[in-house]
Amino acid sequence: MNQRHRSIAIFALSLTTLIWAAPPLFQKYLLPSFGNATQNFYRYLIGFFVSIPFLIGRLRERKLKLRWHHLGLMLLPSIPNVLHQYAGVACLEYLMPGFVSLFGKVGILFSFGLSYWMFRDERWLFRSGLFLAGFVLAFGGGMGLVLLKPGHVEAAPFYKGIFWIVACGPLWAFYSVMIKKTTEELGVNISFSLISLWTSLGFLPLALWEGRLAAVVDVPWQANVILVVSAILAIGLAHPLYYYSVRILGVSVCQVVLLATPIPAILSSAYLFREVLTVPQTVFGTILIVGGAMACLARKPAPIDPARDIATSRDA
Repeated sequence: MNQRHRSIAIFALSLTTLIWAAPPLFQKYLLPSFGNATQNFYRYLIGFFVSIPFLIGRLRERKLKLRWHHLGLMLLPSIPNVLHQYAGVACLEYLMPGFVSLFGKVGILFSFGLSYWMFRDERWLFRSGLFLAGFVLAFGGGMGLVLLKPGHVEAAPFYKGIFWIVACGPLWAFYSVMIKKTTEELGVNISFSLISLWTSLGFLPLALWEGRLAAVVDVPWQANVILVVSAILAIGLAHPLYYYSVRILGVSVCQVVLLATPIPAILSSAYLFREVLTVPQTVFGTILIVGGAMACLARKPAPIDPARDIATSRDA
């Protein structure tokens, strides 16, 4: 592997990790001004417009014309993405961004389970001791975060927020599986542009029902700046950086590094929202992240070569 490409990929992945720590902070800040569906509608619409030059470039490079078949294909993963994004903001109405970012990593368990069910080539994971140990640790860390509720937080809002975070897990897993199954024909970059468009359109009726589309002309200019910056960074920029990192470094390495996103989120939330995690939250959150990293680092055993085994036994 070219060392220059590897260095660029490491930088891109580091930048992606920092960027993807920010969405809960942006979304929490924008909730009073835009609500849930409206901010998601605008963020994905802006993300789509940012991706248009890349979309046109890839279409010209591949000499490909978009057809209704392509648009329909990209509608499939957009449905769980709309639901996932809505749930991801709904939990912030009750909980603080640092905790949401931390407990949200329990969603990796749903991804493992759905992959086991739908992809035969990934079922070896549940025969790996390292994976199973990491899975159990991640599950235990997540349960600890739920059961050891801080005493100063009211139970009803806390568990409403937990409900929405848990809902994010299977929705994100289903979205990820649909991406894997549907993006092969068009490639990731073209697919992401179309999914951004569909996701924005999916939020439009929800935003109309919410009644805050006119907020862009009523809110302070700082809120509009945050809206645009969050869309450009978290949607338009981070995804291409992440896909480049995956291509150079591999999926497992990228997943492990992205497990660190709660760290800058927690530090930033402490400064912006005066959020402070309790000692039990910190301990069980660490267990969750360590378990997720162990599961992601599991390696598929090398296939046994009978001819090599026969030659080895003869030499012995």
